[in-house]
Amino acid sequence: MQFWLGLGSNLGDRVAALQAGIDTLAAAGVVADAVSSVYETAPQDLADQPAFLNAVIRIRTDLDPPAVLAVAKRVEHEAGRTAGRRYGPRPLDVDLLAWEGGEWHTSDPDLVIPHPRICDRRFVLVPLVEVEPFMELPDGSRISALLDALDAPSQPVHSTPLALALPGSAPPGL
Repeated sequence: MQFWLGLGSNLGDRVAALQAGIDTLAAAGVVADAVSSVYETAPQDLADQPAFLNAVIRIRTDLDPPAVLAVAKRVEHEAGRTAGRRYGPRPLDVDLLAWEGGEWHTSDPDLVIPHPRICDRRFVLVPLVEVEPFMELPDGSRISALLDALDAPSQPVHSTPLALALPGSAPPGL
C-alpha cells in the first residue's frame, strides 16, 4: 500500500531531523520512494515558536494504517519528541496524510485518514502537490484545487535549497 506522510521539524538541526525520520522509517521496513523539496513555514495554531521545515514523502509498505501510525510515533520518539503542548515545538513530527486505501476512521483521534486538517494547511499541500500533483482525496477533491483555494499570504510557504535523500540514493548535491 502507498501512504503519504508529512514531516516537520522546528527544533535543533531541522534538516537532519527530517532526514533521520526518513532513514528511521526505512530501517523499520517502510520504503520511501518519493520525497518533496524542503519548505520553511511559519508555525500554525501556536505562533510563539521557531519556524518549521516541512516535507512530504510517499511510502510503500504492507503495514495497515494503525501499524504505520505506530511506526511514525516510534520515529518521532527516537528523534526526541516528548509529550508537550499541542502544536508546540518539536524535533520531528510525522503525520499520516493519506493512503491509497481511501478513508480510515477509528475511535482513535490520532488515526483519521485523510488527515482531518489536510485541506486547510498550505505547509502540507504545497509539498504534497509536488509529490502527487493529480492526487484526489476520497471525496473527489483534487489537492491542487484545495491548495489554490487557500490564502497564500496568510500561510507563507517558502522553498529552500535544502534537499532530503531517499534511502539508498546518493546524498543531495552529489
